[in-house]
Amino acid sequence: LQELVYDDVGKGIQMQTKQLFYALLYKKRVLEVYEENLSYWEENYRQVEGKFKAGILPKVELMRAKAQLESARADYLKSVESFKAFLRYEGELKPEGELKEVSPPDMDYLKALEENNSTLKVARANLRVFERLVALQKAQYYPNLQAFVNYQGSTVRSLSGGSNFIDGYSVGVRFNYNLFDGFSRESKIAQANIDLQKQRENLLDLEYNLKAQLRSLLLDIQALKVQLSAVKASLESAKESLRLSTERYKYGVASQLEVLDARNNYNNVLLNYYLILYQLNGAIAQLERLTR
Repeated sequence: LQELVYDDVGKGIQMQTKQLFYALLYKKRVLEVYEENLSYWEENYRQVEGKFKAGILPKVELMRAKAQLESARADYLKSVESFKAFLRYEGELKPEGELKEVSPPDMDYLKALEENNSTLKVARANLRVFERLVALQKAQYYPNLQAFVNYQGSTVRSLSGGSNFIDGYSVGVRFNYNLFDGFSRESKIAQANIDLQKQRENLLDLEYNLKAQLRSLLLDIQALKVQLSAVKASLESAKESLRLSTERYKYGVASQLEVLDARNNYNNVLLNYYLILYQLNGAIAQLERLTR
């Protein structure tokens, strides 16, 4: 039972470690999005400033570009502080690894849960312990029969001055049976049976909850994969829209507000894409915890 408990605790820690690592990778991606956004608006400000100095754009366009640059810088600094707060580390550190689009293996998850789940194994082993406790309490009802054999040897001095060695065996049987103990045994057996029944109910509840959690988790993973496909399509569209708006503004066809809307839309879709990747990886880590 102790080994099963250690294994169960270890698997729980392993899942939590994975989820923390995925959260760290997500935070890193968010930081990179705001860093890229800052670079974009820095380049935009340089272009607007050049056109303003050349007399092509009015001062209001320069002021808008500067305001957007300052806003992008503030967002980036805020994301840096959020990343450091999550790490609880003030130095420069970027974790290795990337969030990837993953799929769970094709298998009978219900069977895997029943056979491999460490929490279920602990509960079943605990039930067996309580069954043995009931058997132990019932064993006190039975009479106690003990057989014994003793050997004794002694030296006896005779009247003539000599000595004789006398030895012998004693054999016996002892039979014990407690006729009445004030119903103590009955109460102990009844309490042991009550505890056993509680453990059986706890095991049934645990099995039901784990199976319900498994079904919900599989539905969540399926929904996340559908969302991921939709967001990937939206991301391609947002990226192309941003490219066109940037080109149009460069040639004086589009306004800076159009570029701002296109960039914000691209950032939001990209952040949503990374969020779904993070949720998908975390959900699969939970699935592994349930079935391995």
